[in-house]
Amino acid sequence: MFPSVSDYFVNRPERCVDASLGIKWVVRGEPWRKKARKFLRDSIAAGIVLIAPPLFEYETESVLQGRLQSGAMTISETDTALARLSAIPI
Repeated sequence: MFPSVSDYFVNRPERCVDASLGIKWVVRGEPWRKKARKFLRDSIAAGIVLIAPPLFEYETESVLQGRLQSGAMTISETDTALARLSAIPI
């Protein structure tokens, strides 16, 4: 589904994304999720490289951990969200 790493980063435009957008990509029921996922699909289709601040991974994991601890997500849902997020080339 995603291009190889070597093909992906050669002379391509970039878009910087933050944790709030990443969460919308992988958690059902998030406000604006449909638009966020369209942004992701369109970016990948256009060959745009997605970049993120250095704390992106920690911030997204913190949000997911908080939802797990509050009971808003199950362990299975959290694991699935983390796996999906890891599969996105950022």
